Amino acid sequence: MSFRDQWRQGIRAWQPGKYRALTAHPFKMIVGTFFAWFGIAVLLMVVLGVPSLVMLPHSLADKFSAFDTLQLDANVSMQGPVMVAERPLVVVDLEQENLSGERVLVNEEGVHVRKPLWQGVRSVSWTSAANVLSYVDMYESWFTVLAVLLLPSLVLVVGLLFLVQSAVLVGVCVVLGLLITRLARFSLGVKQLVKVCVAALVPLAALELVPFFWFQWVLVPSLLYVVLVFVASWFVGEDRHERHSHN
Repeated sequence: MSFRDQWRQGIRAWQPGKYRALTAHPFKMIVGTFFAWFGIAVLLMVVLGVPSLVMLPHSLADKFSAFDTLQLDANVSMQGPVMVAERPLVVVDLEQENLSGERVLVNEEGVHVRKPLWQGVRSVSWTSAANVLSYVDMYESWFTVLAVLLLPSLVLVVGLLFLVQSAVLVGVCVVLGLLITRLARFSLGVKQLVKVCVAALVPLAALELVPFFWFQWVLVPSLLYVVLVFVASWFVGEDRHERHSHN
């Protein structure tokens, strides 16, 4: 199935009345459509999330203006040096005095950063850095770099958690759907129900992942997913029930 077909199938997944046609496709194609839309949702989440992460340090800087005095005090001891990151090389070593091959060195005196293109080293002592209000720009830069470095890991964790959540929702809806259809004597096969549950993950991915960094719906997307599954199942099973009664 081409990407255009997957896009069209994904659009139909928002419409309960189209699920009869959707579930006529092989299960493999429905899963492929979901993962295509999942990838699009993750990509849009990253694109929309970068401005939010970049703006975060600026919002923190604005909040610092509410303080008249803000001092940091810390007492740290270590058993040995710690390499925080390899590329760029970031090392925490309280006993090391000067930069050697590191890009960033955190020692007992403060933070030392090697500037690019042989521009020298910028050092900020703990004594001066303790006065946060005097180094708002520096902390803002640190927060920005930290946010950018953590973005890939955050996206990976969010994506994996969403897949786990999706598997749980599919399992729960299949069990409840089978129970309800059997009690109501409604004609809907297990395979059809599973297809409905997987196809309904397309809107769930869009609603939950795309706006992740701006606002979160909490349980709203999951509740809408359950409603969509049962409404779509009614459309799919209704025709099967009518054919059965006609026979």
